[in-house]
Amino acid sequence: MKNKTFFSRLSTWLNNLPIQEPVNRRMAALLQVTLIGFISIIIIALILNLVISPSSASPQIALIRGVIFSVIIGILLVLLRRGYFRTSVLIVIAIFFLIETFAVLSVSLREVAETLSFFTLGIILAGLLLGRRALMLTYFLAAGVVSFGAYREQSAGLGGDGITIALNFILLHGLMSVFLGQFGVTLRTALNAALEREHELQNEINIRRQAETALEQFTARLEILHEIDRSLLSARSPYEIAMGALVRIRKLIPCPRASVSLFDLSKNEARFLAADFDNPIPIPDTPIPLEEFGLNVINELK
Repeated sequence: MKNKTFFSRLSTWLNNLPIQEPVNRRMAALLQVTLIGFISIIIIALILNLVISPSSASPQIALIRGVIFSVIIGILLVLLRRGYFRTSVLIVIAIFFLIETFAVLSVSLREVAETLSFFTLGIILAGLLLGRRALMLTYFLAAGVVSFGAYREQSAGLGGDGITIALNFILLHGLMSVFLGQFGVTLRTALNAALEREHELQNEINIRRQAETALEQFTARLEILHEIDRSLLSARSPYEIAMGALVRIRKLIPCPRASVSLFDLSKNEARFLAADFDNPIPIPDTPIPLEEFGLNVINELK
């Protein structure tokens, strides 16, 4: 029971993002899980480095890098939790882009070929979370950096496979960008359709609940009317008829007080036959002149 409570609270906390647009809120939830996954991977990698080779200098460097990356990702999570969805995505993409750009311009493309996946991650995030324009911009910037790295190697006479790596990157990521562009549109369309259907279902549920409530109220009122009929049939005097009806009428129509009065226009007077109040109040049983009825007497009973 405690585990269910913990996980339900965690799920509620993760989904409680201050983002109004429904699709962006779902995308933000996906990015949030991704960032938390990055932090978890960094922590696990640090623990493994410290356990496997605690005496070497590399774990210290890895620890510093891990702390820096964790702080950066933590800042992104804070921004995301405050509702800055697009800003968080742009910062993540910019971090990937800057890291890989620095690597490409520092060494040869062969040495950083395996780390070009940072560009790939940036392109994927832009295509899935931001849209086609951001996707194409990220792709062309990444392709430009890789192309410049290959050109720099050729200009320096380093030779190598820089051009081949650059061409493969441009072609493969170009195809991937086309796919991601279409997939992103399809994904957002599907999410919009699902959210609209969910909204329609919620409206249907609300309408059904309102209908059930109205039916219950109608049934209760009908039962009260039946009670009034039964009380009228069983009553033996006008007072019993009036009191039986008043008590049930106040259930049917909530009001602080109700009364039945008899008017004698020939004598220009009125008399209370019966009355029902929230608080028992004595009412006069003597005739009241019509000039005073509804003024002094009613004011005193308020």
